[in-house]
Amino acid sequence: MDNSTLLQPLEEAPYALVNHVRLPGGPVRFLVAQITRPSFFGRIRTALREGRMRALPVFYRRR
Repeated sequence: MDNSTLLQPLEEAPYALVNHVRLPGGPVRFLVAQITRPSFFGRIRTALREGRMRALPVFYRRR
């Protein structure tokens, strides 16, 4: 992603960080591309688990 922005809340919030990104192909295409890559489960999921983190994706459409 060339348009990813890491955001941190200014006040107390339930999330430590939020990664804001515009998906050029849309969320379904992005998720399929991520899940079908061997590195997704081998590296990304492992790194999240080791860091005791979870991915909680939220997709929204601009109006």
